[in-house]
Amino acid sequence: MEDKTLTPDFVADVVRAMQKWDIQKCAVVVVPMEMGMGPPAGRFFGGRDADQVTRRTAFPLASGAKHITALALHLALTRLGLSFKTKVVDILPEFGLQDGKEGKEVTVEDLLCHRTGLPGWDGMYKPGLSEDFLNKIKHPPIPPLPPSGIRPFQYNSLMFDVAARIVQRLTDKRIDEFVREEFFDPLQLKASYHADRIEEKADGSWTRIGMGKAKVTEFPVDREVEISVEVKESGADIVEKGVEVDYGIEKCGEAWGAGRVWMNSDDLIRWLVCAPKMPGFDNVATPRSTDPDDGLFFPDEAQGYGLGLRVFKHRGVDGYAHQIAWLPKLKAGFAVLSNSDVGGTFLRSLVACRLIEAAADLEKKDWFDIVDARYTAYISPQPWMDPISGSSLSNGNISPIAGKWAHPAYGTWMIWATDLVSVRPALGTLPYFPELSGPCKRIFTPVATVDGQDGEARYAGCYECKLGGKVYYGMPFEVVIRNEGGLMEVRGMSGAEGEGQDELCPLVFVRQ
Repeated sequence: MEDKTLTPDFVADVVRAMQKWDIQKCAVVVVPMEMGMGPPAGRFFGGRDADQVTRRTAFPLASGAKHITALALHLALTRLGLSFKTKVVDILPEFGLQDGKEGKEVTVEDLLCHRTGLPGWDGMYKPGLSEDFLNKIKHPPIPPLPPSGIRPFQYNSLMFDVAARIVQRLTDKRIDEFVREEFFDPLQLKASYHADRIEEKADGSWTRIGMGKAKVTEFPVDREVEISVEVKESGADIVEKGVEVDYGIEKCGEAWGAGRVWMNSDDLIRWLVCAPKMPGFDNVATPRSTDPDDGLFFPDEAQGYGLGLRVFKHRGVDGYAHQIAWLPKLKAGFAVLSNSDVGGTFLRSLVACRLIEAAADLEKKDWFDIVDARYTAYISPQPWMDPISGSSLSNGNISPIAGKWAHPAYGTWMIWATDLVSVRPALGTLPYFPELSGPCKRIFTPVATVDGQDGEARYAGCYECKLGGKVYYGMPFEVVIRNEGGLMEVRGMSGAEGEGQDELCPLVFVRQ
């Protein structure tokens, strides 16, 4: 596989992507799955300046670890004669969702293939989430059941944290202990953890989209495959140089099932080889729902979702594609890991398309240009980034929103008069979980009354985050004060997939 995959032009494309998309660190591993525990077919590492990446550099798998949760849950269920079809309340009677009765019908399978109907609500990932967790998830809104009676795909990481609690209830062991005893220790994965315990690791890097320009300098490449070409490129335009941030997910006290696993390239090689041979892997990799994400860029691809694993088929090539991917009919596996947001998302697409094309002997395409076009479109100015000029601040538009508000899932929002501004600043992207990355607060701009009704007021809101000694603004949302100042509706935070679905999911805070 080495001759087909980690070729000089492939490495050139990865280096080019790291330069242009501001990617601080990455690792690419390719293995033939029929091999024993010998050397992989290829391994490539990249890092900026003197901050090198080696085979021992650990990366957070993030959502790429969800299939590990699914495999652990399969093992825990089957040992007790249960299955993925078991209702969650039969194991966790305290489980429920806002839709009440229907939530009681949710199966373990529904949790793992994003079929509960609950949108993402990623803003719940903040310090304190673990406190009374199962009660908190009963309160975020769910869009109404469609006429078909079938819940559409709604990606939700919180349900994997419910899955982790199921493992604990069935085994009397926290999922990290169970996975270590059943998977990591038997496979001698000595640098794989559900926690940041590794000295040599890739700390997070986040690139601002929406403000400013910067230049990327040259960086050395360390690789453990024989590649004869030297690739050096500098001066590529990007939007703003990456800021180092903590991965931060452990600060919420949750995410045990959703994305806490760290793994280095040595361990990842073993996992790529051994995971498909584990009991339950084929079950986990069988599609249950249709993922609307357009995934990779092959024209005849239809992407589904198994249990913690995206699944696609391409011209007879079965692939389970994520940060970690398997191509069973080609007897190959590969992984690409990066510490950089947002460029790493595009790097994963580039690497996956290049490797699948090479392994399956498909017609060659210029994947860098294809993916770069999507990156360029992503970083181009968007209407939501524009400043919003609101009303001049006065007691009349400060008093309706100022004060203490509470929501059972999102906790308490204390809004001070100093949190109001007459102009909402220009926005850009923020780290995926901003409240886990650095100091954050919400700011509000009064914009209008709603439908001319007395006692109702509308505000444009956003987050203000301090990172790397600078202040950034992003993550817009809308606020409406109703019921003569007693209720606050917040829209724009659900992450609901599907046109108009977010409008159906307001958070309703009550004045305290």
